[in-house]
Amino acid sequence: MLITDSEKETILKKLYSFIDENCIFRCDPEVKYNYCSDIGNITPKGTGNKNMKSQWFLRRLTHNPIALEWVSILFLNDLVIKIKNGEEDTNIQIAGLETGSLPLLAGMQMQAMKFNIPLFSFSVRKDRKSYGLFNYIEGIPSEGPVVFVDDLVNSGSTINKCYDVIKYELELQLANNSYFIIDLHDERTHLGIDGKEVCCNYIFKGKEFSREYDKEKYWLPKDCDKTKQKRPEYFRMQQNKEEFF
Repeated sequence: MLITDSEKETILKKLYSFIDENCIFRCDPEVKYNYCSDIGNITPKGTGNKNMKSQWFLRRLTHNPIALEWVSILFLNDLVIKIKNGEEDTNIQIAGLETGSLPLLAGMQMQAMKFNIPLFSFSVRKDRKSYGLFNYIEGIPSEGPVVFVDDLVNSGSTINKCYDVIKYELELQLANNSYFIIDLHDERTHLGIDGKEVCCNYIFKGKEFSREYDKEKYWLPKDCDKTKQKRPEYFRMQQNKEEFF
């Protein structure tokens, strides 16, 4: 183990509070968030269902260095335990779909270096690059089994996208485990991917958090504020740059 049970418990409590306060947007039922209108040649997209109750913003966590360190050490600690217990291959590498997985991949590698653990990673592009070498992969994959890492898992579409690339582009095998901060499926323990049952390891289940509107926990970044039918400044900047320079 890389951390003690007491240290793990402390990290879990801090992470729960961070996510609860900063990463769940609880929608005000009096506000319609999918407002959009044409501004010149620009057509901003709405946010989807106007009756939604909440949204996850876990990149507010993965872009915070302290919170990222907490998650990375929890993932790595569990992975080391599984390797020692023979539940995972010693030659594993970690991977994920850009851009959500990138901070986690880097964070886990940085933590691994502290313990002199060689841990290599690569990321899968959302689309093949349309110029240059037309690559689908960023990084240098090894021949080891691939452990998928991501901030959130719901339908599993992100994992299947990654799997298609590592199978058909790289001809690599899946490891026995995958890691997520939040799993939105209440009873899931495994992911069925191309006939292989991959263990779904997560820090929290979505149901552990209240997603009902709470005035005390309400936040809205300025660049998202549409409550007064405002548009972000950059749309107006594109329409008439001379007003700003």
